[in-house]
Amino acid sequence: DFIAHVKSKGGRFLSLDGYIDSLIIPPAKRRVAIWAEFEVGMAADTLLSAVRESSATDLILSLPDHRGGVQAGPTGTLAAVRAVQTNGVLVHLAVPVLRNPELSADLPAGAMVDMRGVASAEWVSPSHPEVRRRLAEQTGRLVDQLGVDGIHLYGLGYPDLAWDFSPAALQRFAAATSVSGVKPEDILLDHYLAWTQWRSAEVARLVAELGDAARSAKEEVVLSLSLLPEAAFDYRLVDTTGQDYRKLGRVADLIVPSISPFMGQDTSSIARLMLVMRTQAGSAPILLGMAPLQPGGTAVQTATLLSLGEVLASGSTSVARVAPWARPTRSEGHWLRALSRQGTAVAATP
Repeated sequence: DFIAHVKSKGGRFLSLDGYIDSLIIPPAKRRVAIWAEFEVGMAADTLLSAVRESSATDLILSLPDHRGGVQAGPTGTLAAVRAVQTNGVLVHLAVPVLRNPELSADLPAGAMVDMRGVASAEWVSPSHPEVRRRLAEQTGRLVDQLGVDGIHLYGLGYPDLAWDFSPAALQRFAAATSVSGVKPEDILLDHYLAWTQWRSAEVARLVAELGDAARSAKEEVVLSLSLLPEAAFDYRLVDTTGQDYRKLGRVADLIVPSISPFMGQDTSSIARLMLVMRTQAGSAPILLGMAPLQPGGTAVQTATLLSLGEVLASGSTSVARVAPWARPTRSEGHWLRALSRQGTAVAATP
């Protein structure tokens, strides 16, 4: 039919307000991303359908198990990536980093350790040399095999302050600070600032190494990170998780914090959060998630559940983009109007 024909040619149907927005906000700055779980046997058309329905510019693709890479030669995964890229959409491969139960099971010696000396079954240490080597090798191999446009790292940092007191971490901390032979509780009591700053630097160093590994396979690859939005303004969360926007903004090409602004948060807080993220992240662009950005579900389900907006600062201007499948409710429409009144340009498809 006519509508399908127009969409197949890249055309769009806009309301009057949408057309005005398209004139005010440069189209080149608009980006909408979806996170899709690529299941075994999934057809490329399924991904393409989700991308088209959402008018996505970026697809974050999660594979069920990519630790061993993908098979050599033509594969369904490679065909899906190429099909999406052919439609002008950037494909970012989602890679779990430190919250990584599979790697922890494969390499027990690389697990994080808590203050009591108990190893984690879910988190691996950014300080363990074999963990770093395997993650870097895996990242470079996947970029080389799939030719993706970006690598999206999630599961970064630490579960809380009680971790990581593994031998590898304590050894690297001692080498960096000359603090050695100290019990974990004494480190937190007497060397808290040095310890927390070193932990966040350790995460940033690992991210930089993974970026180098990805770019060794494809020079122009984009390195993006999934981070907690609260870590942009809550120093306690920075200390707890090691997610420091200032350090990570220097080594990442794109930051993707996730926030649900329609869950009882006032608009002024959201506006302040946008500003704080920009000041903390430096020059790294920010793709603001309007719903928790997590892997899971099929491509279509994920596209339906997630709506992402982008905050791209240019001077004092921010742009928040709501994905087309997210029809605003009355309260959400109030949020959008309020955000517009505060000077934030908002583009939304009714």
